Amino acid sequence: MAAILIVDDDDAVRDVLYDLFNEEHLCHAASSAEQALAFIREQPYDVVLTDISMPGLSGVELLGHLRQS
Repeated sequence: MAAILIVDDDDAVRDVLYDLFNEEHLCHAASSAEQALAFIREQPYDVVLTDISMPGLSGVELLGHLRQS
């Protein structure tokens, strides 16, 4: 079972992806890149699905932070 983190500021998109993957995998959902970074500090994830354009840190910036750590 993979641990998946879904990051999207759009509630509808985030909820659909969560419902799609949660039956087969351990899923968490974050509404911002900053919230995602807090989740990642607490537990490792196998997959991060992120929106590209979000307020604050973008999805691209989030992935940059993940690659550095």
